[in-house]
Amino acid sequence: MRGTVGLVGIVLLLVAGCGDDEAGSGPWSDGVEPAAAAGKIGGDQVCPLPVTMDTADKWQAEAVDSGTFRQGGLDLVCEIDAKPAGSVGFIRVWTGTVAPRAALEAYVAEAQDTGEVTYRDTEVGSGSGTEATWTEGDSGRKRAFAVAAPGGGTVVVVVGGLDDEEYAGLLPAYLLAKRSLA
Repeated sequence: MRGTVGLVGIVLLLVAGCGDDEAGSGPWSDGVEPAAAAGKIGGDQVCPLPVTMDTADKWQAEAVDSGTFRQGGLDLVCEIDAKPAGSVGFIRVWTGTVAPRAALEAYVAEAQDTGEVTYRDTEVGSGSGTEATWTEGDSGRKRAFAVAAPGGGTVVVVVGGLDDEEYAGLLPAYLLAKRSLA
């Protein structure tokens, strides 16, 4: 009997050690910690947005003329570039008029060569939203969240890099934006 209990305990420890809740593992990488805040965008800060969110150190935000880039019925309104911080990739902020989940689904549907698409309800700032993760061809994993904006409309925040390694380096800044959205 003691041998069976011991064996069950060892198996449980091994299974627990292989779960998706480890830092950086699984499509959600739920164990990754948000970056420290070093700036802010939205409202009257750099990019005119109906929300505000913190940015990570050395990330550089720039407003994009509405209507210049569209995907899934959303307009790109702000790009936050990781290059000054030593990474290759962006956090892009999109706005639209449809409900958050529908906006996110339309955005992902228009992405090129997608796979492994997964959605979940999630906490964003002090409220709730919808989040997606997916892969795109050779550029690897992407992730986005969508929330209803005050006064109507939707804000979608997307992170992605050149490949999965870059994505992993960008994720803490994305999680900072998600946690700090107001």
